Amino acid sequence: MLVDDFPVVVHGLKRLLLEEFPDAEISEISDAGTALKVAKETEWDLMILDIQMERKDGLEILREIISWDKDKKVLMLSMFSEDIYAIRSMKLGASGYITKRCAPEKLINAVKQILSGKKYISESLAEKLATRIKGTASLSLHEQLSDGEMRVLSHLVKGKEVGEIAKTLSLSVSTISTYRHRILKKMHMKTNSELIGYSIKHELF
Repeated sequence: MLVDDFPVVVHGLKRLLLEEFPDAEISEISDAGTALKVAKETEWDLMILDIQMERKDGLEILREIISWDKDKKVLMLSMFSEDIYAIRSMKLGASGYITKRCAPEKLINAVKQILSGKKYISESLAEKLATRIKGTASLSLHEQLSDGEMRVLSHLVKGKEVGEIAKTLSLSVSTISTYRHRILKKMHMKTNSELIGYSIKHELF
């Protein structure tokens, strides 16, 4: 199953995968609701799931799927660097995390590894995890945010107003305002401009 709300991405991935796995049956899905319905009602071997989806993001979809069956194989695919979502994804039960900027052969390698029953972790992510385990790395400010706070942050740094974010995420304005307050407090900042500056410096979104 390929789950991404950009058709051109899905078509490109499907073409790439069929070159390597010509007998594969590949479903193309562009929204979270359909993804969850199909995931629950059909048999599948692997889902390649984009993180940045409308209404319900990829982490929420992943969390729900793993709650049904912790052995389901889900490869998270994202335009965001590993520093932002990779460790979060793996903690939630993802089988791997890969960025859209990676070379095609890395994606194929990840798919093969996951289908063989293993987890896919890049060398750079393995190094980060090892450093965490040794306790020699302190959390960055953005790593202290919850998944929900990270999602709201991604909209704030794009210049969206609280009301617009509330509509996009189907949440109340007061809820988004609370998220914003928590984000600013955790990151020791006072304005959206500071959040934007931090995000640019750390190449978050």
